[in-house]
Amino acid sequence: MLTGHGDDRHKYQFPIRADFSSNVVPGNVSKTLLSHLQDVLPWLNHYPEPDAASLANALAGHYQLKAENVLVTNGSVEAFYLLAQHFKGSKSLIFCPSFAEYEDACRIFEHETTFLPIDDFGVKPSAPGLLNWLGNPNNPDGKVTSCDKIKNWLQTNPESFLVVDEAYVLLCAGFQSSIPLLDEFPNLVVIHSFTKTFAIPGLRMGFILASAKLIAELTKLKMPWSVNYLAIEAGKFILKNYESMLPDLSRILANSQRLQNEIAQLPGLKVIPSATNYFLLETEKESGAELKAFLLGKHGILVRDAGNFRCSEKNKVRIAVQDENDNQLLIEALKEWTHCS
Repeated sequence: MLTGHGDDRHKYQFPIRADFSSNVVPGNVSKTLLSHLQDVLPWLNHYPEPDAASLANALAGHYQLKAENVLVTNGSVEAFYLLAQHFKGSKSLIFCPSFAEYEDACRIFEHETTFLPIDDFGVKPSAPGLLNWLGNPNNPDGKVTSCDKIKNWLQTNPESFLVVDEAYVLLCAGFQSSIPLLDEFPNLVVIHSFTKTFAIPGLRMGFILASAKLIAELTKLKMPWSVNYLAIEAGKFILKNYESMLPDLSRILANSQRLQNEIAQLPGLKVIPSATNYFLLETEKESGAELKAFLLGKHGILVRDAGNFRCSEKNKVRIAVQDENDNQLLIEALKEWTHCS
């Protein structure tokens, strides 16, 4: 983690009243999931499966794939690093602004890395052999790339790989996943995580969906037991109770649109519209770091300084929508900020 992330509350020695810095859905972990994990705690005196095979099988059934197309990882981040390691010394193109771990993984494994604005995706053909990284919906701006556009890219660039990070797929209304394209395109890699949707970032449970050939090659690089027993159990429990455990997306997105609209009315602030549970906020004069410091120091409100996202200006913060009470706290604090500045 070379460039930092949201949810850095561990740095501060005072209570955080409201945390808008992490894109995890608002609220606590499901009580039914917690109860299940408490029931299986006695099994912690045993090793987990070295390859999380039972969870891979469950995921394959859920996504109508074969188990050989699934690799369970310690969150999405392990997936990024495994891919970068497999393609060590290759050339990578990252569409930005983007999640910092794409770039960090490429740097560690000595990729020659270039960057393009995400709006340029699909504008020009990719160089053969290039590893391309795309967030969809994108982090930090919530931009969505259509499935048709991705399919066209895959058809046009059969000699290049496209890594699509779909961590926020379930937090965007009407989103079309690229997973159905996997059967047709061996140059597609889809990365998922249950972290954001089911509010379990502490468990670190992600997975790679790709061709059997690539999954077999990545498995050779993967450390055994990287996914712990509780993460495996949580993943299987979520899949068994999938529909009932999904968050209330309509409520979350309604709160997001309401918050975006109210902040957009404040002078000196510009909202970059997003169809997800998070969005970028641009300050007219001061930097994002200064806005973050003001909200944190005066109101105990934590936001994500977006200034260190590649291709992002220094005057932006990222806001992840919370419940109505916390959202109102943020609005009142921003009103004070606009008055002071």
